[in-house]
Amino acid sequence: MLPQLLLLLGLAAGPAPDPSGQLAALMEEVRARRHFPGGVALVSRRGVPVASAAVGVRRDDGHDPVSIDDRFHLGSVTKPMNATMIATLVEEGRLAWDSTLEEMFPDWPIHRDLRRVTLAQLLSHRSGLAGFTSEAEMAQAPTLYGDARSQRAQFAQWLLARKPALAPGTQFAYSNAGIAVAAAAAEHAAGRPWEDLMRERVFGPLGMRSAGFGWPAYDDPKAPWGHQLDGARLVPHDPRGAYQLGAVIQPAGNVSISVKDLGRFLDDHARGIAGTPGLLKPATYARMHALEPEGTALGWGVGKRDGATTSSHGGSAETFYATVLIAHEEGLEIAVMLNSPDAVPAAVIVRAIWDRFRAGAPPKPSG
Repeated sequence: MLPQLLLLLGLAAGPAPDPSGQLAALMEEVRARRHFPGGVALVSRRGVPVASAAVGVRRDDGHDPVSIDDRFHLGSVTKPMNATMIATLVEEGRLAWDSTLEEMFPDWPIHRDLRRVTLAQLLSHRSGLAGFTSEAEMAQAPTLYGDARSQRAQFAQWLLARKPALAPGTQFAYSNAGIAVAAAAAEHAAGRPWEDLMRERVFGPLGMRSAGFGWPAYDDPKAPWGHQLDGARLVPHDPRGAYQLGAVIQPAGNVSISVKDLGRFLDDHARGIAGTPGLLKPATYARMHALEPEGTALGWGVGKRDGATTSSHGGSAETFYATVLIAHEEGLEIAVMLNSPDAVPAAVIVRAIWDRFRAGAPPKPSG
């Protein structure tokens, strides 16, 4: 496999293709070995474009090719965007990272074990709240009424009156519920629906014109369809079918966007990590992307990859898969979005991009 991949990437003898051609070839090689209908990818370095590519088709049972401008569903890659929106409220003094649940919701009955849980613990998955990562868990919640903001408030109030699943602050436990509660706190502080806050505080200022909510093809028949796994077979998911993400889960994973606009978001954070003011202040980016102490990053997973510090996130609502990565020291940005829920090909593509495009990657042999 490796010699073939090197040849496709232009690392063997002969004229080297342009970087975007190399990226497309890399993706097609992975697609041939671990099938996904279609996908897009982008590589930048602190806002300077390096390569972008679109491969495959919008539906596995069709022939319409994917475009670099197509919207894909982000799943949990929504979480860093949600945390960024909340960071704007922190900078304005409407919230603080150490705001407690009893401070953010002073009129609510909150379980004694949850009263001192902070906004930062909600966003770093250390609140002790249950995950609510499945339909079965969501079915435990009471029937919710009204608009999206009202439903999130009802869910948060119901959840916070109950004993948490774990002792708060003791361990990392991935929780969509914690993100939903943080979004409800933002709505309470700003007096605006979460969707409007995202448009006004993240999408608009960063020029992310394609960004929206729900399945990409719900209101655009030409957009890519997601696919669900039926055993080993990928089945196109009807974007107007019964499976929709509800209001409660929306802040945890229901943004759709083009890879170019996703790149604008990554550009802002990559420059911010380097100390350049952007949507947020440098100190706020540093807080969100903190590697130490462990578990303090907000909206991101921060760790080490081949000795380099990276911020990353991946996600799927079982129809698409998206993943992003920023290398702190060199500012390399990687975004990959597929219309398949299979995480494996996305991980292989990211690994190949990392090896090919990062600073210090092995040079291309001559002749």
